[in-house]
Amino acid sequence: MKIVITDADTGNELLTSARCAEVAGVSPTTWTGYVARGRAPEPTAHLNARTPLWDAAEVQSWTDSRPGRGARTDLDDRRARVGSVDDMVRSVRRQIRKRPDNETVAQVITDELDDLATNYGVSPAEIAEVRAAVEALQLND
Repeated sequence: MKIVITDADTGNELLTSARCAEVAGVSPTTWTGYVARGRAPEPTAHLNARTPLWDAAEVQSWTDSRPGRGARTDLDDRRARVGSVDDMVRSVRRQIRKRPDNETVAQVITDELDDLATNYGVSPAEIAEVRAAVEALQLND
């Protein structure tokens, strides 16, 4: 038997957090985390003091608009901070100039590019472009 909670005023179906998680394709713990961080829709009602309820259509709309499993939306702002490929090349070259004596240029380049990819969401194509530009400039120095 499937129990459906319906808002008497609007006729809309309401979902518990467990059902929201199911609709969204995530675990109940993940759903609770999204709610706590303000990344999920706000509850529209409460069954009791401890049971929030969400509008089913709103949860479905939110689920449909999500970027997809594994997408790192938190990197968008960080990626913007590193600027263009030319800006990244200048940044890597600054780090090469500041490198400690015991670190090779190749190691600095690798470390800096790994940092750009991991922490700033720079695409593999841009990383390859930055690497090629830095290495070409190093040959000319």
